[in-house]
Amino acid sequence: MERHEQRGWWGRNWKWAVPSGCLMVVVLAFAGCAALIGGAFSMMRNTAAFEQAMDRVQSHPGAVAALGEPIEAGWAMTGDFKDNGATGEANYAIPVSGPKGAGTLFVEARKRNGTGEFQLLNLVPDGGSAMINLLGADEAPAADVMLPPADEAGG
Repeated sequence: MERHEQRGWWGRNWKWAVPSGCLMVVVLAFAGCAALIGGAFSMMRNTAAFEQAMDRVQSHPGAVAALGEPIEAGWAMTGDFKDNGATGEANYAIPVSGPKGAGTLFVEARKRNGTGEFQLLNLVPDGGSAMINLLGADEAPAADVMLPPADEAGG
């Protein structure tokens, strides 16, 4: 009588378990990177500087003429922000688009002693159109652009 050796679970299943485990590691690494990038974009979008820059581009006659309405922000914005309470900085390049075209909104804002204002707010439409300065000479500087949105500030 011949005796067959009983193999354990690993011995019977290693051919599919190893590739599945490697695939799971790759999927988890990809998901972690995606969550990190998504969190960074979300943090930049939740600043008062971003919200006020978008309000300004959406209501500026020159921007509306170039891009149409509604003007919406794209997801792949670049830049950085720092908020240290009474001081802070925001530097963004925000892809924007409307029914007539697309462009990039360049934002620079600074906060000193608790008061913020835009240093630069320019829309550069795609296709070689002229840059549109959203801080026209007749407009007052935008105050408090670096303060948290009203719902976060408790008011």
